[in-house]
Amino acid sequence: MNTINAVQMHSTGDSDLAAIRKRHLRILIIDNENRFRKAMSFNLSQKYDAKVMDVDSGQDAIGLLKSGSQFDLIFIDLTMPGMNGAETYAELRKIDSGCPVVLMSSYPDSEEWMAAKELPVRVVQKPFFGQMLTEMLFRSASR
Repeated sequence: MNTINAVQMHSTGDSDLAAIRKRHLRILIIDNENRFRKAMSFNLSQKYDAKVMDVDSGQDAIGLLKSGSQFDLIFIDLTMPGMNGAETYAELRKIDSGCPVVLMSSYPDSEEWMAAKELPVRVVQKPFFGQMLTEMLFRSASR
């Protein structure tokens, strides 16, 4: 397991939530599952006061970054038709090498999951909300 995946999470509280909300993080969600993408977008905008964009494919995400859109955090689903999450991650890194990325999947026993665990990026199982999401956002807000 790489060190990024093994980072311990610190306890988040009201002050962390306030810090996240104050930053108005710009977040991109890349996921072909419309229901998950919309629920996550709603949660991020309502609870964390984030400015969220969501797309259903890696190709659309690459188009956004190439057109100049910038984000504080990008969530990428691993298993998408066409360009999968790992391929999307590789292409996005060519455009923006510094933006934090979280790879996510509902299938932790998949081949894609195992390959993603070798990348220098956090990999999480969907769905995730609450403490785990707050921690990821807090890290991005603290950059």
